[in-house]
Amino acid sequence: CIDLNLFKFIKHDILLIKDKIYFHCFVSKSQYLMKINERYIKNNEILLFYKDTGILIEYNEEYNNFKLYKINICDLIRTCNCLSYVCMDDTILLLCTSNNNNM
Repeated sequence: CIDLNLFKFIKHDILLIKDKIYFHCFVSKSQYLMKINERYIKNNEILLFYKDTGILIEYNEEYNNFKLYKINICDLIRTCNCLSYVCMDDTILLLCTSNNNNM
């Protein structure tokens, strides 16, 4: 993790994925919360979608630690390469290409 305000390395951790990561999608949940109230800045949440894996990554700035949680993802995302996303309030729209010729 890097502090983009200071351009300083903060901490690293190991993800719960045994494969090389490509065609993934990192989604920041924290930006929406920051707009609501400045208090939420100390806790950052990022979602990672990759193949059949979903991970919620929580980073606490105050204690400088990560918490990783596996999350369930729908079957349709498992067959896609996520290229990009759009966040609107509490909704995430994933823009993907399909790996499945039957879709």
